[in-house]
Amino acid sequence: MYFRSPPGHHRFAPWVWLIFLGFYAFRPLVAPMTSAEWLLFGAGLGLFLWAYFRALHRCHAAPYIWLITLVGAVEAPFNAGASALFIYAAAFSGNRLPQRQAGAHLAALLAVIGLESWLLQLSPAFWLPASLVSMAVGTMGILDRVQSAAARQQAHDRDEIERLAKVAERERIARDMHDVIGHHLSSIALKSELAGRLLAHAGTSPMSLEQARHQLDEVQQLARAALSQARETIAGYRRRELRAELQQLRQWLQEQGFRVELAMALEQLTPRIESAAALILLEACTNIQRHSDGDRVALECRQRADCLQLRVADNGRASNIVEGNGLRGMRERARALGGQMRYHTEAGMQLEVELPLETRIEAA
Repeated sequence: MYFRSPPGHHRFAPWVWLIFLGFYAFRPLVAPMTSAEWLLFGAGLGLFLWAYFRALHRCHAAPYIWLITLVGAVEAPFNAGASALFIYAAAFSGNRLPQRQAGAHLAALLAVIGLESWLLQLSPAFWLPASLVSMAVGTMGILDRVQSAAARQQAHDRDEIERLAKVAERERIARDMHDVIGHHLSSIALKSELAGRLLAHAGTSPMSLEQARHQLDEVQQLARAALSQARETIAGYRRRELRAELQQLRQWLQEQGFRVELAMALEQLTPRIESAAALILLEACTNIQRHSDGDRVALECRQRADCLQLRVADNGRASNIVEGNGLRGMRERARALGGQMRYHTEAGMQLEVELPLETRIEAA
């Protein structure tokens, strides 16, 4: 006997559940009753029906459940079918009350049945169905509510996981776009500026025009590469080879006028660590190109027994460092893999990153 209305339930369902009142109405059919008994029977039936519909539609059902219990206790000595009223009260307790309160109501209900049956020596025709069926329907109601609450919590958890996954994906795309596109745009800006200066002298130096064309060709190539890598970054399938990235970064820094010292000691790395390390180094080198006034850069990438160590240092003047998107992005990449990033500025910008080889993915 369930009273919690599922979505789409029929509006006549509460009336159908009243079929169990047949046990209560059976008494007048099998034995004659006095006028007082008829009055008690009618009053009990009316009070039950009023409490029944109030308990169905009110938020606070406990008072009406106790009223139904009281009617059943008063009727029990004269009508063994009053056991049905206790069963209704148990069903309401299991389905309409909070879990702990429902358990307490059900225990109290069984205590009332047992105590009244013992004191008044009531027939097993009353206390047997009243106790056993009440316990069954009350317990089933409690379990049903527990399962429903668990299902709602699981649905909420799934929604939260999906939301966090979307947030993490947006942050990943933002970091990757900042690192990859920022690097290419810096190169495009420099080469465009150089091409502009060469074109300014094209009238007096024929070689300047040819060199300007060469720079513009490289600008076009960089733009295509940036577009291609932007698409791959959004799709999330690009794997960056660390050794190749280091060689390209060295060449790129040398083109910007830096002397580069490169040290590598690498073995086999997982794609995720390799890609993260490559993007960290890319952003670090882009920051040097944008902000450093030095002329030397040291790039180190060494694989230890339990971690990958990265170091990027330049000899420029560094003071009053304010963390922008670049430094924050590098820190978040390291932290997402269970690693750490630190930097100091005693002799230029010295950036150090450690990434554990056994990744511990940070909880969102």
